[in-house]
Amino acid sequence: ASRPAFPTPRARASAVRPSERWRPRRLARRRPAAARSAPPLSFPAVNTFKIVGRPDRRDAWLHRFRNFGEAVYVRLRDETTVDLHEIDAATDTFHVRDVPPARVAAIRSVLEQLRSEHFLDHSVTITSD
Repeated sequence: ASRPAFPTPRARASAVRPSERWRPRRLARRRPAAARSAPPLSFPAVNTFKIVGRPDRRDAWLHRFRNFGEAVYVRLRDETTVDLHEIDAATDTFHVRDVPPARVAAIRSVLEQLRSEHFLDHSVTITSD
């Protein structure tokens, strides 16, 4: 009996060492129990201030409200996200977004100071969302 010039699949399988044989792998390996029960990642909370006004039609309230918004933009644009287009289009509401948790009290005091400088203490409220 003559042997073929190349090994047949059966001959090849028997000639390969057991460590080199093909073994099916699990597609997803399970993590240890401690890693599976770990809490999800948490990101620092970012606050938003909502500035709401009660319009007064007797004076130029809307003009004063938008001037207040522009002053807020100039003062806080480097620390927070304040949209100037939102302020220019506002009739009674705009937002100060992305306030870092460590700066919430300082930003609130700046907003209250600007509100009193523009004489809007009784017609504008500042709330945090």
